[in-house]
Amino acid sequence: MRLAWTWIIIDEEKRILLLKRTKYTESFPHYWTMPAWRWEEWETAEVAAIREVEEETGLKFIPEKLYQSSKQKNSWEIVHAHRFLWTWEWTIKLQEEEADWYAWYTYQETRNIKLAFDYADVI
Repeated sequence: MRLAWTWIIIDEEKRILLLKRTKYTESFPHYWTMPAWRWEEWETAEVAAIREVEEETGLKFIPEKLYQSSKQKNSWEIVHAHRFLWTWEWTIKLQEEEADWYAWYTYQETRNIKLAFDYADVI
């Protein structure tokens, strides 16, 4: 069983941070995505979130409280979602080999863009 982690980063205006995948990504080039990756078996949800959010966005993520967890099975893996209340520092620096742009979208705006994987369902 592989576990995948996805982080929905929402700002104080209730907009979602999305990253645009580069043309070099193996799957879903030029689609919008959220910070995500596979779980390293030694990591807790908090450690994985801190590491991946910083690697992919440069944001310094500080989880303050885990307030909800869920598990969903899609066609190829089980996805665990952990929702944190948190704070961060506001300097975004993208992981260039994976994403070449970012933007903040409202929930309604996410319905009109090409989202990778099953992120339309996740959002």
